[in-house]
Amino acid sequence: MSRDKLLYLKENLPPGSEEGAKWTALLHPRLTHGGPASRGKRKAARPYFSNVPQVFLLNSKRARGRWDLAHRRHRSRITSQIYVYAKRFRVRVFRASVAKGQIRVLVKASTRKDLADFFRVLAGRTAVFITGARKGAKRIGRFWDELCFSKMIPWGREFHRIQALIQTSNIPLHLGEVVLGKSPHNPLSRGS
Repeated sequence: MSRDKLLYLKENLPPGSEEGAKWTALLHPRLTHGGPASRGKRKAARPYFSNVPQVFLLNSKRARGRWDLAHRRHRSRITSQIYVYAKRFRVRVFRASVAKGQIRVLVKASTRKDLADFFRVLAGRTAVFITGARKGAKRIGRFWDELCFSKMIPWGREFHRIQALIQTSNIPLHLGEVVLGKSPHNPLSRGS
């Protein structure tokens, strides 16, 4: 069926119907999830396709001084944690980088559960390692600023652009400017 015919069928469904919601999700898939844009919004499933790589950003404004992620005592351990947990949860890591207050990872996982487990364990263990949190000790509070940001990246030029950006840049990425930016070479880019 052509896209125009699918759009016509979708428009003839009653507004607010479950079938209409399914068609909308099929015709206009979300490509991003998390980050500051999701704060205060309803919960939704993180978009996932097993054959598409995703870029993930974990941000922390509290990662300064002793807690700086890029500190020489922390950077190598965090980087090794990324690859150890990737092997454990069967996630392929294309690029990983630790910058001041930010972890950037370009990955592809075969199942949604493996990807969720990988980031749940990585975020938790990294926060515990950096802060030195212990059971029964005084509560430290929230370490990560918001939900882990992710965006699906198409193969090709956009994939290589993000890969180079993750590898070379030591300054934290601003989500709206670099990763979410529209690209003429990205067929999936809708301006999110």
